[in-house]
Amino acid sequence: MLDRGDIFLGNTPAHERAFLSAVFQAALPHYQRLVIPCAGKFAAVEAAVQAGWKPAQIVASDVSLFSTVLAHHLNSQPLAGLNIQIPDAYHGAGYDLAHLDLSDPPTVVYALKLAVLRHRAKTYYDDLLVRDLERRPDDHIARLRQQMDALKARIGGFEYHARDLFAHLEEALDDPG
Repeated sequence: MLDRGDIFLGNTPAHERAFLSAVFQAALPHYQRLVIPCAGKFAAVEAAVQAGWKPAQIVASDVSLFSTVLAHHLNSQPLAGLNIQIPDAYHGAGYDLAHLDLSDPPTVVYALKLAVLRHRAKTYYDDLLVRDLERRPDDHIARLRQQMDALKARIGGFEYHARDLFAHLEEALDDPG
């Protein structure tokens, strides 16, 4: 069942990524840069690179902490300026998050996933997922690191801004490039 509070719903389906790739390929000869607001997990950036765009030609943005942390990792930027903190409400319930290294992007993504699953857990299966994340943090963080590094090898090097859709569009709208 769809939770109406969800804004970012997850993965872009393969057929939609293929459509984006075709659009980006057709646009490539006509523009110098590609602006992708609401970048999410950077599926559109990946589709653009597959279509022939160089990461340096792509400017992406989003307002979520997840996207911002992921972009910092993909572009080898430190997280220090983001001042990431875990609220007290998330400490002490099950696996304590207080000891996590919040300067490490895969660790922050792990903490976000655990916090979201804890908040949304409604079924026994959800509880099992939470318990697994709590019991095997090092395994999950290592797997996230592998996935994030693989994505970095494919699309790293694009420009990213933690910016609202409308602010980003307003900035880019009059740019002929």
